[in-house]
Amino acid sequence: MVGRKLLVNGRGSTILGVMPPGFQYPGESEMWVPLVFSPQDLTARGSHGLEVLARIRKDLSLEQARADLGAVARGMIEEVTSYHYAQVNFAWISIPLLEEMVAGVSRALWVLMGAVGLVLLIACVNVANLLLARASARERELAVRTALGAGRARLVRQMLTESVLLAMAGGLTGLLLARWGVRGLVAMAAASFPRVAETEIDPWMLAFTLAVSLGTGLLFGLAPAFRASGAVTGESLKEGGRGASAGMSSERLRRALVAVEVALSLILLAGAGLLMKSFLRLMNVDGGFRADRVLTMHVSLPLAKYPQPAQWRAFYRDLLDRFRKLPGVEAAGAVSALPLTALGGSGTTTVDSPAVPADKASFEADWRPATPGFFQALGIPLLRGRYLDERDTDTAAPVAVIDETMASTYWPNDNPIGQRLKLGGAQSRNPWMTVVGVVRHVRNRTLEEPSRATVSWAYDQRPFPSLAVAIRSARDPRALAGTVQRLVLELDPDQPVYRIRTMDDIVAESVARRKLAITLLTIFAGVALALAAVGIYGVMSYFVQQRVHELGIRMALGAGRAQLMRLVIGQGVAITLAGIVAGLAGSIALTRFIRGMLFSVPPSDAPTFTMVAGALALVAVAASYIPARRAASLDPMAALRQE
Repeated sequence: MVGRKLLVNGRGSTILGVMPPGFQYPGESEMWVPLVFSPQDLTARGSHGLEVLARIRKDLSLEQARADLGAVARGMIEEVTSYHYAQVNFAWISIPLLEEMVAGVSRALWVLMGAVGLVLLIACVNVANLLLARASARERELAVRTALGAGRARLVRQMLTESVLLAMAGGLTGLLLARWGVRGLVAMAAASFPRVAETEIDPWMLAFTLAVSLGTGLLFGLAPAFRASGAVTGESLKEGGRGASAGMSSERLRRALVAVEVALSLILLAGAGLLMKSFLRLMNVDGGFRADRVLTMHVSLPLAKYPQPAQWRAFYRDLLDRFRKLPGVEAAGAVSALPLTALGGSGTTTVDSPAVPADKASFEADWRPATPGFFQALGIPLLRGRYLDERDTDTAAPVAVIDETMASTYWPNDNPIGQRLKLGGAQSRNPWMTVVGVVRHVRNRTLEEPSRATVSWAYDQRPFPSLAVAIRSARDPRALAGTVQRLVLELDPDQPVYRIRTMDDIVAESVARRKLAITLLTIFAGVALALAAVGIYGVMSYFVQQRVHELGIRMALGAGRAQLMRLVIGQGVAITLAGIVAGLAGSIALTRFIRGMLFSVPPSDAPTFTMVAGALALVAVAASYIPARRAASLDPMAALRQE
């Protein structure tokens, strides 16, 4: 490819180099061209649209570089303040590139890693509990081995070998399933997490899985192995089958382990519940627009082919007219940047308002040049005055539409319609624009936070070559995608159209990272809940199995089936309640780590904790019900005869 020609923005370009496979620049860049500054660019202080990457000298620290940049910034503040005749404040923020890339995902990744660890811990506790029960049932077997000369070390080694083999078999099965799991994760997270496409099963992952499997097998097999080997006595041989019944200490340990499972499950369920509640509240936030039935696309006119603003106006006017004539199209318009895309410009804006002191009259605002029909296409409500329309041509008096935030801030006691504002500082030579309308505040960057005050001016009066087009349709907007591309090519066969997607897709992409974290955490919480149910069921089943004789005596003394069911279910609920109490305390302590991922929900949200605790209690009742039914269906005479 090196040396070949490309047509870039209407100009011929030569390919100088190709980046290596797997290279991913922070952002969406796929091609780089030289950035050339004019003398005016080098002296302009109002344009903040560039990102600077710098490699710090080896003999300097990041803190020293930040101090140097701070000194330069203070000098620039003095220069810009003298130009604006008002106090201006800004800073240069220096962030390590890796930190910049993962800034929005690092907390979510750590939370998900913690959730994975909790699920693994719950599974290991469950297996340890089952191994304890199995060891109690094998007490007579171990006593025979001891009588035949096996020492305690050999018994421990045997049981540890069994637990390690079990853990390794589970790890191997997990690796086999991980092939599909990794593919699904990459597909889900492709648009949400940086460099996730590089995720694969590599030797490091194999080694990690081996180490975790071996470690968990040894760690969680130790307690059952030592307890079983230490409980072997001569009485175990004498008592026969009855000697296999567990002692009180062993039973207490198993119940404690189940309570630990319940507590850990509650922590995961509480985290998932808080994030789910946050997500639902976020999706109910009024973004200031209606996303349904809107198709969007981007068009960027190359300056080599369209050098004059008059050509830009003519192209977009003709294009939007064609779109509006399509069957089913209700409105069509264009703007410099769509909501929730984190794009678009901003700059110093000055208002002429008696309610604002002179030193507060210049401020930073979002700038959005818009064509007639844009506000209608996105369903942005008009609160006062009128929308931009066909009267607002390049020869008409300059006009603007502002949002309710700007209106309430700078004209709190006056009607903003007819008031004046301009782009730039107080000394700017830009013309004053008359406010002709006030619209709902639109969240331009994220749904979580309101944007800055926004001013939208008539596109024809200050045009741009690149615009995002929005088309509101009476039916599924995706059906228009092919047609709108064809109409663009009819106007200019060489003009590309890109980022064709619905507004619903844009909203979904803006919350995709949060949604993925919630989905994965909910899956982990569901697995934890299932493991807790299995643990409760196992303990209650073992309880019934080991106390058949006792239950027969209770029935012989007059206990009814309902009483036996209450006894068994009560045992399960008691264990669960102990775990719930511990889990609530742990949840309150640990949910603070997801505070930054919550929206309009406190980390100690009582309704969420109450709902999660109630769900766990219901699971405990359900898991105890089958063993309780088994206990209630025992034949009293057969139970009394059992040893």
